Parts: sequence; C-alpha cells; structure tokens
Amino acid sequence: MPRVDQSADPGPPSFGSGSPVTAPVWLLALGVVVPLLALPLALLSGLAAHVAGWAIAIGGSLGALAAFTVVDLRRRSSRWYVDRPGLLGALRVAVLLLGFVVAGAFAYLIADAVARLDWWF
Repeated sequence: MPRVDQSADPGPPSFGSGSPVTAPVWLLALGVVVPLLALPLALLSGLAAHVAGWAIAIGGSLGALAAFTVVDLRRRSSRWYVDRPGLLGALRVAVLLLGFVVAGAFAYLIADAVARLDWWF
C-alpha cells in the first residue's frame, strides 16, 4: 500500500498566529446598504427602472448574505474565531427582511406598471 504524505495537507486556513478572527460583518452591512441604494429607482416611472430596482434589491441582499456565509464558515475553522451569535443572527435577519421588503415594493410597482399597459384592453 502506498504511503500518503500528510505534510502536503495544509489543514484549515490560518488567519494569523493568535490573533482573533471575527465574522465579516461588513458584508452584512453591504447587504443592508445595497437595497437601500435601489430605492431611488422607485421614484422613476417605467417598467425597466422597477425591474432593475427589484433585481438590485434581491441580488444585493441575498448575494451579500451568501458571500457572508461562505467567508464566515471558512473563518469558523480557525481556533481563534470570536463568535457573536446574537449580533450576527439579528444582522442576517435584517438583511433578509430589508431585501424582501424593498423587492416587494418593487414587485408591486412592476405589477402596477404591467396592469396599466395599453395592450390589456
């Protein structure tokens, strides 16, 4: 049976020697800010502006949340990880709710614009 060289396995990622590793909260903050930046598109009239606002709200919040989860799970493998479950849980819920509320507002505007199209009558 061939011998496996275990020295080639780097093991879990290292984030410094002895320095605390925390969650990337800036990604959750980005997930809050991006849907809010899409809100000025609601003031514009037109189906394209509303669809763009909806896509930005959904993509911005869920994309940032997905990126946060990937980076946070990788950082949790460090023995120096400092967990803040209450804060992180609240921020995750805030990102989801804000993204869905803003996207819901744009979905209403999209439905309203489609209902007012001339080709329905």
